[in-house]
Amino acid sequence: MAKRIRLRSFSILLLGMLSSTLAAGVEISTAVESIEGEGWHVREISLGMHSQAAGIGSVSLQVGEMVLPDGRGSLHGIQLDCDTLQQQSNGWHCSEGRLRAEESPIGAQETTWKGFFNAGSDWQVDVTKLELAQGSVALTLGAGQVGLSADLRVYRLAVDRLAQVVETLEPPHGWDLKGRASGCLLYTSPSPRDQ
Repeated sequence: MAKRIRLRSFSILLLGMLSSTLAAGVEISTAVESIEGEGWHVREISLGMHSQAAGIGSVSLQVGEMVLPDGRGSLHGIQLDCDTLQQQSNGWHCSEGRLRAEESPIGAQETTWKGFFNAGSDWQVDVTKLELAQGSVALTLGAGQVGLSADLRVYRLAVDRLAQVVETLEPPHGWDLKGRASGCLLYTSPSPRDQ
């Protein structure tokens, strides 16, 4: 239960930072030592927001280490930032941010993202192109009145390279995997308000 409270407190702090109107020259930062769950953890988390002018700013989220569940590996040196943060009537919008991971199970990664956040706990992050298995992945994550949602689209992933990352794709003994995979996975969960 303590882990859930820490995660919820961090989320409330983040939404509180993003729900306020910032005046020029304001800098807000916070750090969390760790967020842990069964078989996974995130450590060395820091969040900073700087306002260059009223309603215009930048935000940076840094994570030292993220250990994935089920022994799927870990990521190190994660940084999500946006220098184009603008406050609009319905919340904060980032037209182009950067997402980097110095180390991951599939190597170093760097891509762009865009998104929005508002005080009503609605948010969305779009990662338009992430290189994976000699192909690419697009991901949209969000939360709103309908609950959590995810839209994962894969484009021409080399199946043999993907099998090296995803254990469940390991072929039976004596079989070989070749070819490319493309597709889409959509997920929506009920809103906590509906439960």
